[in-house]
Amino acid sequence: MSEAHGGGAGLSSVSSYKLSDEGKPTLINTAAALGQTAACWVVTTPNGRIAYTTNTGSSTISSFLVKSDGTLSLLQVIAANEKNPTDLGMSNDGKVLYALSTGSNAIGVYNIDKVGALAKVTNLGPLPAGTTGLVIR
Repeated sequence: MSEAHGGGAGLSSVSSYKLSDEGKPTLINTAAALGQTAACWVVTTPNGRIAYTTNTGSSTISSFLVKSDGTLSLLQVIAANEKNPTDLGMSNDGKVLYALSTGSNAIGVYNIDKVGALAKVTNLGPLPAGTTGLVIR
């Protein structure tokens, strides 16, 4: 779960939870600090091992290793730079990350390597100003 902390500069964090069969959340990892601003969206690879979050106020994307017990370990505070990213989507095979950039009205496209590092491929757009959501199939 992303935690923007009211958009306070450098205060963003990410936490992880386990859901019971009844849907009750239990905290696993509390507030893994990013040192970034306005964490907004989180997506994981299909195998659940890598998580990415947008940091809208910092214009960055951060990455985490998700350990087998659900705890988070920060991989890269700045895995990528993207102008005001607000939403993320991932290909079904977990090899491509898409980041909606409201600052450039485009979608940043990134290849994901075996250890979760991002390499920018292209920008898709321009998109209409005010675009707010992203769905990947």
